[in-house]
Amino acid sequence: SNLKYAFLGPNNTLPVIVASDLSGSQEEALLKVLSMYKAAVGWTIADLKGINPSLCMHRIVIDRDIKPSRDAHRRLNPNMKEVDVIDEEVQKHAPRMLKDDPLDLYLTGENKEILDVAEVQEIQECLVSSLDHQ
Repeated sequence: SNLKYAFLGPNNTLPVIVASDLSGSQEEALLKVLSMYKAAVGWTIADLKGINPSLCMHRIVIDRDIKPSRDAHRRLNPNMKEVDVIDEEVQKHAPRMLKDDPLDLYLTGENKEILDVAEVQEIQECLVSSLDHQ
């Protein structure tokens, strides 16, 4: 085994686990340092400073007349309707995407419409011509 017990207190009390391959002087030095700070180690629950031992229990105390209940399952993500709309638009453009033609898509407007480059250029031309006629 790579580990062994050593004891800091009298009569084999206050056990610590140390490496078994330490030399005698190394083990002595380690035990000396540990014994200097043995008050900082929580040997029992009562030794732990700042924690009331009455709080350390394995069971949560509840009233006798309360029945256990289980909360309803909650969804992590709300319904993603926008994703469904975008998916439908992508399916519409899927045949063009499968060709070797490059296709750039733009997400525009409140309805999150997907437009390709040709449609965007057509809209730009319409806007420019309407500005020219003013």
